[in-house]
Amino acid sequence: METKLPSNERTESSSSFHPIIPKITMEAVIQTDIAAQNNHDWSAFFAIRTEKNAPENKNDWIQMIKVYPQANIIENIISAELVKMKSIPLGLVGPTKEIQDFDELQAYYVAIDYRVREETQYIYNGINYRVYILNKEGEQWKIVQQIRKSYIDNRIILTLEEHLEAT
Repeated sequence: METKLPSNERTESSSSFHPIIPKITMEAVIQTDIAAQNNHDWSAFFAIRTEKNAPENKNDWIQMIKVYPQANIIENIISAELVKMKSIPLGLVGPTKEIQDFDELQAYYVAIDYRVREETQYIYNGINYRVYILNKEGEQWKIVQQIRKSYIDNRIILTLEEHLEAT
């Protein structure tokens, strides 16, 4: 009886290798981002960011850290833990002009509990609120923008907090 190999395995007689890439949900992308921050894992951090021209594109991150070492927020993080996340209507927060040309945008309001070495305007000890905006690129969701609570209008924040409390 012949044993069939999964399509992603290579045999001596096969001429090509086709890895199976799992489809990752939007929630899993956000969880991966927070885990990457917690584990100081730059590879995972960049893997879930867009390469397109957007505020969270990985090439800009790499350049920014080279020019401004203080922007290396991951090294400042002692721990990062997801507290809660909730899908929200994109219209509450954007899209901002930097990402208005993306096709499949989705937004989440996220509460993250951080412990940091040094508190900054970008990150502080305790629960930090972020709006994650993701776009579907091919079959994968990627982070295109992450907005800190301080950049969002106070009227919108009240609505976002109502959405988060509703879960």
